[in-house]
This record gives sequence, structure tokens and C-alpha cells, in this order.
Amino acid sequence: MAKADSTTGFGGANGSVLLMERHLFAMRRVEDAFALVSTDGVANVPILQENRLVGHTDENGLLLVNRLNALQNNRLSIDPLQTPPDVRMERTQLDAVPTSRSGTLARFPMRAVLSVQTTVSNADGTPVAAGSPVWLQGVDPDTSAALTVVGYEGMLYLQDLPPGARLRIRQNGGYCELELPELPTSTGFVELEGVTCR
Repeated sequence: MAKADSTTGFGGANGSVLLMERHLFAMRRVEDAFALVSTDGVANVPILQENRLVGHTDENGLLLVNRLNALQNNRLSIDPLQTPPDVRMERTQLDAVPTSRSGTLARFPMRAVLSVQTTVSNADGTPVAAGSPVWLQGVDPDTSAALTVVGYEGMLYLQDLPPGARLRIRQNGGYCELELPELPTSTGFVELEGVTCR
């Protein structure tokens, strides 16, 4: 029997603990199924389930998504417009199909790359025409798809190029060439001053 000046109490908890991808997660009791979304360490990526935002990846690039339907396609996706510009993605959506009362790893492969934005002008100072295809020097334009195309007012956006890359641009039936300067970084977003294609 408790003394008059003592206090007693009772508590309870209901849930689960998950160890996955070398990380520990507290989660609700698994009634149906779940997925652990991985963006390969890229933080703050918005994750959608059936086009509804369910959360953002944490500092480890992980997000636990509860209440998936077991043994069914659960469409998970990311909005590439909401991801950092210096990240390359292999895919933007997938179907997670966990088994009953269990989970699955839903991986969106990503890696940090060097993204470069600049404007390209002809030797006379006019912007290179929008829609002009761009190839790496040494690639045969007759047998290889273009790397990218020039945008409006000569805007050029490139990703994951080797240092000091040389490019060829086709316009008006001919080609001009340009060389990107050496950059002090191998990842991130760099905006260069305008370059000239000669």
C-alpha cells in the first residue's frame, strides 16, 4: 500500500523500432507496410506519395514513409524542380511494393555534380541561336545525340563535364568551338561570365 505522500504512475507505449540503412528509426506499429526512402545522402528532398507531399529527407538523405499498401504499387516521386541544381538524378519516380506488415527500401540514386551556367556568344558578339545543339569535342554529331541545346539569348546549362571541356555548337550549317575554363571545384553550381564560340 502506497504511503500518503508518495506518487505512483503507469505508462505505456505502442510502436516499433526500425534498424535500416545503418540508421535507427522510431515508428508507429506496422499495421500494413512502409518504405524507407533514400536519396543517397542528399538532404531536404521533398518526397511525394501519389503526388501528395509526405515529407523531406533528413540530413542523411532518408525519410520513413508509413502507411503504404502491402503487395501493391505505391507511387513515390520527387520533384526535380525542388532539388538542388548540382545534383544528378537517375530517376524521379518509382513504385514501392512492400510485403505485408513489412517494409522496403525505395532508393532514388543521386550524386553531387558540377553544374555550370553561362551565356554563349558568336565572335561578333551576338548570342548563339536558341536551339543550337551542343556536343563535346571529339564526339561525332552524325552518330551521337547532342549533349544539350543552347537556350534563349545564348543561355547554356551543363552538368558533369570534365575539367577544361571543349564543346562544339552547330548553327547555320557549320560549327563553332569553345573551351570552358578550369574551375576550382568539382561539385556545386557555378555561373560563368559569358564565353565566345569561334
